Amino acid sequence: MLPSYLKLENEISRGSFYTTKRCTNILTGEEYAVKIVDLKPSICTIFEDIKKEIFICKQLCHPNIVQTIGSYQTSDQFYIITELITGSDICSEILNKVDSGYLYSEAVASFYMRQILEGLEFIHECQVVHRNLNPLCMMLASTNNNAAVKITDFRFASKMPKENIERKAVVPSEFTAPEVAHGKNYNYSVDIWGFGITLYILLNGENILQSSRTNSKYSLQMSLTGSDISETAKDILYQVLEYDPVKRPSATSLLQHQWFNKKQQVPRFHLLKTIENLKNFNKRQQELYNCQQNYISETDLTNPNQPVSEEKKKPESVIDDCTLVTMLKIHNLTKKYKDENDVNKLIANASLLRSEVCLSLSSVSGKETVINEKVTLLLDLLDSLHFKTMLKVHDETIKELQQLDQPIQNRLGDGIRQSLSDNFTQVRLIQFHRPHSEPLGITVKMINKKHCVARIIHGGMIHRHGTLNIGDEIKEVNGTNLSYKSVEMVQKILNNAVGDVSLKVVPSIRNEEINQNELYVRCLFDYDSSLDNLIPCQQAGMSFECGEILEIKCKSDPLWWQATKPGKHMAGLIPSQELQEWRIMSIEAQKKNEKTRKLSLPSSKKKPKQKQMAYRVSLHTIYDKLDLTTYEEVAFKESFSRKVIVLIGAKGVNCKSIKNNLIAQFPEKFSTPIICTTSESHLQETDEKFLFVNKKEMLADINQHKYLNYFQSKGYLYGITLDSIHRIISDGLIPILDVEIPVSLLLLKNHFIILNKFLIKVVW
Repeated sequence: MLPSYLKLENEISRGSFYTTKRCTNILTGEEYAVKIVDLKPSICTIFEDIKKEIFICKQLCHPNIVQTIGSYQTSDQFYIITELITGSDICSEILNKVDSGYLYSEAVASFYMRQILEGLEFIHECQVVHRNLNPLCMMLASTNNNAAVKITDFRFASKMPKENIERKAVVPSEFTAPEVAHGKNYNYSVDIWGFGITLYILLNGENILQSSRTNSKYSLQMSLTGSDISETAKDILYQVLEYDPVKRPSATSLLQHQWFNKKQQVPRFHLLKTIENLKNFNKRQQELYNCQQNYISETDLTNPNQPVSEEKKKPESVIDDCTLVTMLKIHNLTKKYKDENDVNKLIANASLLRSEVCLSLSSVSGKETVINEKVTLLLDLLDSLHFKTMLKVHDETIKELQQLDQPIQNRLGDGIRQSLSDNFTQVRLIQFHRPHSEPLGITVKMINKKHCVARIIHGGMIHRHGTLNIGDEIKEVNGTNLSYKSVEMVQKILNNAVGDVSLKVVPSIRNEEINQNELYVRCLFDYDSSLDNLIPCQQAGMSFECGEILEIKCKSDPLWWQATKPGKHMAGLIPSQELQEWRIMSIEAQKKNEKTRKLSLPSSKKKPKQKQMAYRVSLHTIYDKLDLTTYEEVAFKESFSRKVIVLIGAKGVNCKSIKNNLIAQFPEKFSTPIICTTSESHLQETDEKFLFVNKKEMLADINQHKYLNYFQSKGYLYGITLDSIHRIISDGLIPILDVEIPVSLLLLKNHFIILNKFLIKVVW
């Protein structure tokens, strides 16, 4: 029972097996903290641990160590009276003072950590090791500016044996020294490691050494490379965070370091970046502490009716539970990656690290053959081209992210892909070998000040490899930055890149596929690509002569098609039908000085399909008057017979007599279609070449495009139906058509595409 002069007041904190309350000495007015521990039968095994903690704390009387005033015991409770700490942990107090308008500098951190070192020196002189030194164990006595920092929480403290070697397991955490985490022997240096982690947090605002099971030297060097702290502060961090415990200095020797004993030389500028990081760290630690308390509270150790295992009756065993440890690690790492927003902390020299590992492995020599074989296999893997390329891409990507200097959020799971696609540029490294005589097969154009792939030539090297897509941005060629270079210069750099070629590419969002449908055309004009000023790339052009057969590989560009000649695999650029017709019209317009008619290049946008109207003589345009012969679609067939023969010629040329003579001489081979008419006078004629039809029905058939052509004479309609031509073909004959009527040649071509026509131009 507590003495009568001690009055219990409000509750300060609560755990699963204890409650901490404020108490006042009514005689002197002094305030204390009382930790009330329940000693019920179900948890009687913690009694020895409490006695050990009290025994150690009573020996530690120092201004920077929380003082234990006394202890009292009853049949079912244990009272531990300590001095009252009204301040918060060291990280929270720093943030509170910054919020109040105070500056935080290395000098402030040196002032606080020197007090911790002085208390730690005294603890070690008393042959005690704390074993759980972390920022939450460093409390400020009050909220005053000159309040002392005190070391608290001696639950895991232990008296060191005479040989100064201990191996008893302790709670694993991110502050645990490597030798403890590996289950090796340890001594007082474990507290120096915890001191070093805390010092790093106070200077950088975060704990970069999340895992103490691996060598931290490399991570520490990388994290301090771009840090704003002084060189003396970095020097002390390298000493206290030494992986080898033998090389770590003692608390006494650390107090002699100039960063602690020469206050005038310690920088006093405000650590703004550290404060921002410290806010995130403090938030994670508070959530971690709450998570730990909730886990412990799930089992009410004070309830005798609830079965509890013997292991969980000890607080050390509860916190050391594997499930809890794993959960806390996952929770802490998740919060760290979620809140981290500094891309400069990412490592961008994985290739250099690979070289160092290979050098270290090369020096390994073992007597056992199995070890040598494993080392050889690992060296082969690290030295493979794919592995080195992967690390190079990794380094280039990290450097690109660091240049952008934008925050990264949600790095875990799908969040990293969404974040990179929204905030960062995805860079792809493409490497291949190009012979001197083989072209790349790509052209480049400028889009929003970016050099993008305009087209990929079918059959070229890039098309066969499938490494680039239309719209991809090319940023570098063999290390040469393409920024602020013209398209001509970029095309020249690509053409001169031979041998081992390396391209840095930003992939496009939408990839266009090259049309693979078979399409053959006959060229009806001569073309020389070297004389074409409009072609986007002279080297990619393909010349041809009238009558040559070409296979069209890609028509995605409305102005320039890709085509190959028979027996060739590499495609070339040729003008599209639309572009060539525009050229013919432009030349004709210039000849006739049609200044009022302004012609422009056709737009790349597809025009909406218009309903085809019946042909009218009064609607002749310049297209009807010009001989717009560009390309004619053809097809390869093993056995082929011409289906239709068309005779065309100027007025005065008697095409009709030629037709009649051919039919008269070869009636078993040729025939002519019947002409439909609305003239009733032909009903009395014996000529079988005319067929009377109703005018209303004929107009309806014309609107339905059933007539090849038609004309009007003396109020009567005349025309040839497509069905009559097909009937002649089905009978095994070849229809002969003479075109003396004023009909558009282009309209005839559109109808004759499916009839495999053969045009004979008759001249006088």
